[in-house]
Amino acid sequence: MHVVLQDPEPDISDEEVCQRHARYYPNRKRLQPGTPECQAVREEITNMSNFMRAVLPAFTRWYN
Repeated sequence: MHVVLQDPEPDISDEEVCQRHARYYPNRKRLQPGTPECQAVREEITNMSNFMRAVLPAFTRWYN
């Protein structure tokens, strides 16, 4: 499989990061903008390696 992706510099506000986290994990503690936890989630959701780590196993299972 070959994928061509553009990885622009992420421009996501702290509020957007917290909202996305709350939507994806509705039963977890809400993050507050400007906290170290919010920054850690930002790094997690904007990291291309994490994206590929999530996509490739799912694609492989589907393909096989």
